[in-house]
Amino acid sequence: MNQKKLIESAALSLCIAALYYLGEFFKFIAPVRHYHSPVGVNQILIWSSLRFALFVVFVFCIIYFGLQAKKDLARRICSSAVASFVIVCLIFGLFNIADIRPGTLFGGAKEAKVYLVAFIVLFGVFAVFRQTERAHSRIIESSKAFSFVLAGLFLFRVYSNGIPLVAEFPEQTARNLSFHDSVGKKQGRRVIFVVFDEFDPTVAFSKKADGIELKNFKSLIEGAFFAPNAMPPAKFTIESIPAMMLGRETKGNSYDQQRHLYLKTGSKEKIEFNQKNSHFDNLPDGSSSLSILGFYHPYCQIYKTADCVSFPLTKLAEPNSWKFWDSTPVSEYITSKQLELLPSFLELKSRQLVYIHLNVPHLDASFAAKTFQRPKPADMNEQYVMNLALSDQILGSIVNSINQHTTKEEVLLIVCSDHWFRRSSLKRDEAQGLPALMIVKVLSDDRGIRFDEISSTHHLTALAIDFLRAKVNNNSDVSRWFQGKPVYKTYVRDKSSDDS
Repeated sequence: MNQKKLIESAALSLCIAALYYLGEFFKFIAPVRHYHSPVGVNQILIWSSLRFALFVVFVFCIIYFGLQAKKDLARRICSSAVASFVIVCLIFGLFNIADIRPGTLFGGAKEAKVYLVAFIVLFGVFAVFRQTERAHSRIIESSKAFSFVLAGLFLFRVYSNGIPLVAEFPEQTARNLSFHDSVGKKQGRRVIFVVFDEFDPTVAFSKKADGIELKNFKSLIEGAFFAPNAMPPAKFTIESIPAMMLGRETKGNSYDQQRHLYLKTGSKEKIEFNQKNSHFDNLPDGSSSLSILGFYHPYCQIYKTADCVSFPLTKLAEPNSWKFWDSTPVSEYITSKQLELLPSFLELKSRQLVYIHLNVPHLDASFAAKTFQRPKPADMNEQYVMNLALSDQILGSIVNSINQHTTKEEVLLIVCSDHWFRRSSLKRDEAQGLPALMIVKVLSDDRGIRFDEISSTHHLTALAIDFLRAKVNNNSDVSRWFQGKPVYKTYVRDKSSDDS
């Protein structure tokens, strides 16, 4: 075995694998993606560790054995394939550095398809024009320089954008929480604010939702303020939640290189989504009386809270992300961990406001299928119905926990959603938006009030603060409070790859 060839082939294999994975890394730290899926460099490296090692072995076999094959045709095919792959990896990396998705340039085509077509075209060009092996070799050798350049750019971006070298996994954060109430603290008014992601009341409470009762939702509605025509701030979570927490109309978001989100209002203002601008900064007892259990949005970076866990919507944030054969959807992981932590958050009696953003009934339905010991349906509408049933079960556990661990007279329960079910098979006009869930109940008041006027869920965070200040005392007060409140237009746009 030629030792010099062996070392050269190993070096090239490392550089080509690095060229591909460095290009992938830039995608993870792009401002929008890293906003809702923040990870540290350690988590990126853990995710890629085994994949990178196996890829190096695969490329090494092609370079060492393929480029030295005795048959000229086999040698030419391998050299053309490797040269084509190097060019595609470079293009892939440059696109990700510029934070450009190929789908935006090629009519919404899938990224993998675009790069596969590019590889096939390049391979065909090399085959038709019969490029010499020396030309292929120069392209392959250039991977060394390209990989070093991309590595330098990646390190610079990590430094300049403040990407943490080491970040804790959400599970580690959860283990570090003490979950104990302040000793001797008097229990006052409390708000339990629950967001069921993508809960669509029009679908859930229609006759088309066959096979589910949603008895806990219906029971809660019977003794609460219910607004069936409540409109959400936006069509997508990324825009709807900030607008709801800031209590402002939204016309979309913008982001800076430090991963800060700015809400664009109807008056063309740009307001940063942070604690200072949020209604949750106005808690009578201060930020230490706020606890958050969420996902998707980086709540724990935005708010200084007593207890906070928020799960990024990426498998990189899972401790075992290096196991590439694990096909468990990230949504299943998030839901299972949230439900493990939910009782601890609900039992925090001395917290004035406990904010919970749950990952259901948003699809995927893998967790619900396992919970009910049924196969996951292929049809998305059936999956959604299954997730609605899971949501109802979760609501029942929330209400039971509140009743067992708190004083009814001092608790306001807000149950809402950030947007409707977008993938429903029902033919509906979404141009102006569709209703979202809004149920509000002062636990000591069992009078049911149906508020049929069009309203906006933007106001719910302000309502929570007014309850804590004793400006709202029963369900009738909630109804009067919403009278005359401005109705904001729901922001609707086309879907992009970073939406939920």
